Amino acid sequence: MDISLGLSQEQNALLMKICYNCRTEKPMNEFYFQDATRSKRRRICKSCYLVSQRANVRTYGQRHREFRSRAGRTYYQCTRDKAVETLGGKCIRCGFADVRALQVDHVNGGGLQDLRDRGNRHGIYRAVIANEPGYQLLCANCNWIKKAENNEQPRRKYV
Repeated sequence: MDISLGLSQEQNALLMKICYNCRTEKPMNEFYFQDATRSKRRRICKSCYLVSQRANVRTYGQRHREFRSRAGRTYYQCTRDKAVETLGGKCIRCGFADVRALQVDHVNGGGLQDLRDRGNRHGIYRAVIANEPGYQLLCANCNWIKKAENNEQPRRKYV
């Protein structure tokens, strides 16, 4: 039994309705349910409804792409700034304090594996903010010097 009109599915399929969008007459089972209407069916057929939903999703993404990317950058920057502040705000080797060149470094190496385990840099920054041990703040120059001294660079295979 069809809940909306108390008819069987065969009887309901015989009832016809005109789609408001494409102006074609279709059986009632070609329309989605909607309790607010008298016929308990939407004004537009299923195929027109799906086309309009796809278009809405596409335009929503286009309209909000800039907002989402700006919000993501702001969140990333705030998390990074908190992590840098937690680690003292300057390089522990040379005292350099320009935030643009400071990097979170793993004291005993293993940064690539930590990055893979945590999924992204946000995870590392959150760990620093939570005062997990094993992190230090180095400027970019000191960080590369430390990597070279400790032989932490991954070996590249040249073909």
